[in-house]
Amino acid sequence: MAYSRSRRGGRGGGGRRSSRGGGGRGGRGGGRGGRRRPPPRGGGTNATAMGVALILLVGVIAIIVITSGGKKKKRKTEYVSDEITADTVIPKEEKSEKKPDRPPPPDISPEIIEAAKGIVRDLKEDKDAADALYDEAMKAKEKGDLETWKDKLNEAKSHLLNILDKWNEIIGDIGGELPMNCPYNEEEVANYHLGKEGQKISNALEKLAYIKKQLGVSR
Repeated sequence: MAYSRSRRGGRGGGGRRSSRGGGGRGGRGGGRGGRRRPPPRGGGTNATAMGVALILLVGVIAIIVITSGGKKKKRKTEYVSDEITADTVIPKEEKSEKKPDRPPPPDISPEIIEAAKGIVRDLKEDKDAADALYDEAMKAKEKGDLETWKDKLNEAKSHLLNILDKWNEIIGDIGGELPMNCPYNEEEVANYHLGKEGQKISNALEKLAYIKKQLGVSR
């Protein structure tokens, strides 16, 4: 009986506790400690996909910016080229509304033309006389003889006015021949048909204005 108790004590005391403590619980602990959670599947793949999508998005935005920028530059160039065209500076409507030029001045009679040329031929006598009298007047002024100076200037003025009066008669005769509603006046017609003769008359009368100013007269 003592043998059986000691055997039971051996079974109950050491065997079960050692097997439970070392084997069972240790096994469980070992099992729990040995198990590790595996990394989540697809984690690295998702990050790569997001990076690729971001790169594609940036590329699309860059293409849009470049394309829109090129179009704006082209439009600006076309706008500048339009500014320097003739149609922009002078619209077509204004070109079409351009007033036609006036017709040439009407003709004058041969008698008036001949009379004007005769005045030019004869003006030399009056002009030379006026020049000589003017020089005498200046010499008298240097000597202090103001009375002689004034008389000589009046005589010179008379010769020059003789030329002017004859030419004014030609201008008046031209005006009498102009038709009604003529777009030109008599002086314009005279300049058109008798331009050379009129220039010679002006040269002959170049001292007249100065003489009248010295004398303080209007004629």
